[in-house]
Amino acid sequence: IDVSESTRTTGARVYQSTPTDDGHCLVLRGFNTPPLYLCPGRQIVTAERLEVLCLTIHVEIEDGLPAETVVQRICEVGGIPVLPWAVGKWLFRRGAVVRALLDRFGPETLLVGDSAMRPTLWPTPLPMRTAQRRGYRVLAGTDPLAVAGEEGVMGTYASLLDAEFDPKHARASLRSALRQPEVELRSVGARCGMVEFIQRMANARA
Repeated sequence: IDVSESTRTTGARVYQSTPTDDGHCLVLRGFNTPPLYLCPGRQIVTAERLEVLCLTIHVEIEDGLPAETVVQRICEVGGIPVLPWAVGKWLFRRGAVVRALLDRFGPETLLVGDSAMRPTLWPTPLPMRTAQRRGYRVLAGTDPLAVAGEEGVMGTYASLLDAEFDPKHARASLRSALRQPEVELRSVGARCGMVEFIQRMANARA
């Protein structure tokens, strides 16, 4: 995230972006709208072709490292590692890697990600159900694809948290909430239907 101050116009709305007092996040303010706090993060592709998310911090971790190494490095720099579900990537050999990560890193360290790309008729994957029974928290997200038009799905599936939030220390507040097992993560919004799923996958491969 570029945390420098700026003003942007989107359609008929003007948004002012300013860094938070701690300098780690960005807050967007528009006329007659609540502020939107943006915390940094990134996705790393592992040697096993799994994705691991690093939340609340931007850190240069190169792609192609073993998944265990990636999660360990995220923890070392104070980020929140998330292992997100993706189509076909929790099966067979990579499924064994997912199970190994859940055995290596406990629910106090690693979060599991659910995606709006998982069709509504698609049952909860077995590794995700097993992780939930073991106390792992599931963080919902939209997972937009890298094609035009996907920006419209952002925010349509998310996690709602009821926790204390300090606007002056947005990153610390988010980290604390995500790491507290007593803070409920409630999925809101909706995943895509099967027809939408097929269309989005076809657009991504076009």
